[in-house]
Amino acid sequence: MDTLLLIGAAVVAGVWLLRHLSTHNRRVCPRCGGTGRLTSGVVSKRYRQCPRCKGTTFVRGWGGRPE
Repeated sequence: MDTLLLIGAAVVAGVWLLRHLSTHNRRVCPRCGGTGRLTSGVVSKRYRQCPRCKGTTFVRGWGGRPE
């Protein structure tokens, strides 16, 4: 009986871990480096919104939910 309880607890913990990682998987945007903006290619000392993260500074990681 103790073995069955241990296996059940391991399965529940595994499902919780996978669900947690899939819903909280955000990482800093590699294109803008987490600033949310990029330098303009036309006018110097001007900035534009990062097209990858759309200014939020985070992008979705593997298995993460869409932002």
